[in-house]
Amino acid sequence: MSKRLTSLLLFIISVSMLVLPVCAEEAPTVAVSSATAKTGEKFEVYITLTGNTDFADLSIEIDYDSKALDLVGVSRNTNFSAICTTAESLAVVPYNFTWNNYNIGGCDFNGTLATLTFRVLTETSGTYPINVDFYKGIYGTYTDGKSVNFNANKEPLNLEYSSGKVTVTSENKLDVNLNGNTISLSSEHEVSGIVVTAFYDSSERLLSLKSYPAATEINATETNSSASFAKVMWWEGYANPVPVCDVQTVILN
Repeated sequence: MSKRLTSLLLFIISVSMLVLPVCAEEAPTVAVSSATAKTGEKFEVYITLTGNTDFADLSIEIDYDSKALDLVGVSRNTNFSAICTTAESLAVVPYNFTWNNYNIGGCDFNGTLATLTFRVLTETSGTYPINVDFYKGIYGTYTDGKSVNFNANKEPLNLEYSSGKVTVTSENKLDVNLNGNTISLSSEHEVSGIVVTAFYDSSERLLSLKSYPAATEINATETNSSASFAKVMWWEGYANPVPVCDVQTVILN
């Protein structure tokens, strides 16, 4: 066998052994975004659809702890062809959506499907899930990909679901009783560190400086009749104290 033929065969074999990269298709996914809020605040999360190529029916439900969160608003995206129906009341938990294109054909929309507005009811800080799943029907009998969530050929969408959450933060409040005045210090910081009271005369000359372990209620006094005003501070640490919240000033006389 000639060297030229041998080289050609080796080239063909080497090419045939090359592994060409294969781009996997993105699975169609319905996702709920996450947020952070405080007790009593409103916040928004977004329901999005990605990786979709064709749906004739898209039906989902949103579940959450109704003792911790209150659904106060729903805004649907109307900028695509599918017709949307929802639960009859915002009080329905889980809240459901259905988009269908039965009479038009498949819908290839990707993007934000709807915006949900919640109010935080709970006073307990922590993480509260906002779950998304396929709509199971009034009696819980629907099957994903068969009863709901299929394309124009009645084939299952094989949806994936990505739930969201809200992280609820609450402020800790320290009440400092100072010579008959109550000063409130608030921060998301845990109740630790020290509370410092600094007393000044009318010339802003420092008269005294006192510290107390941080607690939800502190009794602080100053007997120096020359004290005109005081500054109250919440610090974390002793050697290198770091302010936890804004300094509060109280006029004494």
